[in-house]
Amino acid sequence: MKATGIVRRIDDLGRVVIPKEIRRTMRIGTGAQLEIFTDDQGGVIFKKYSPMAELAAIAQGYAQALGRAIKLPAAICDRERIVAVSSGSRRELIGAYIGEGAQDALSTRKTEDFHAARPIGETEYQIRALYPVIAQSEVMGGVLLLGTGPLMQNTSETELALMRLTAGLLALNFED
Repeated sequence: MKATGIVRRIDDLGRVVIPKEIRRTMRIGTGAQLEIFTDDQGGVIFKKYSPMAELAAIAQGYAQALGRAIKLPAAICDRERIVAVSSGSRRELIGAYIGEGAQDALSTRKTEDFHAARPIGETEYQIRALYPVIAQSEVMGGVLLLGTGPLMQNTSETELALMRLTAGLLALNFED
């Protein structure tokens, strides 16, 4: 744990305010869900909750199947980071930040075929296309097609259909 030097009081309702600087740095927006943990030294730890990360093993299988079907790198992300990726040397992408452009695209709830590919963190990979995973009226994450290099081709109808199918299968895992 890293000390911030910030001290806050708990109010009468048991609430504590997370300082704006920390919310901005950690990209914690209004309505964000936080998991609460405790440690052996009496510490309380807040961590951003990702329902998609809870499905990482299932998402990994879907990413593998999609990547094999379209013969391109594929990934599954939550609203901020990649949680699963098709096989190969792309393991370094797990946990990589998808970037603000892709986050904005997810928030519109529409399929995006990026004509100017979006870079993923510090890697050589770029997001070529994105299809949102929507469950319980919320964007849980997305299905991504990845590529490298400056020459990106448009996403075919077959690729989009397979992305839509993958997103639909992932969404089923969030139903009660």
